[in-house]
Amino acid sequence: GDAGGDIANINRWRGQLSLSSISEKDINDMAINGECFFGDFKWYKIFNVEAPESAFLCAIIPLSDSTLFIKLNVTLDGLSEVESGFLKFCSSINKSK
Repeated sequence: GDAGGDIANINRWRGQLSLSSISEKDINDMAINGECFFGDFKWYKIFNVEAPESAFLCAIIPLSDSTLFIKLNVTLDGLSEVESGFLKFCSSINKSK
């Protein structure tokens, strides 16, 4: 299933970084578009500048009857270093043969 939906998951991830919950509009505003075999997906950079030891790159990929959630935990300084690899990985996800 959708494990509570995008809003619940984004806000749960934010809570894991000691950030407060945000609105659906704010979540939509921070979404970055990606594309893979299954179609369009959204991905997010979630970080707390006051806790730089942990930051997340997260993708939410809707499938026909479920949702794939991908979360990479990295330091705030490491975000930009792994961002292109994370997006490349998410974009490469396809149907298994």
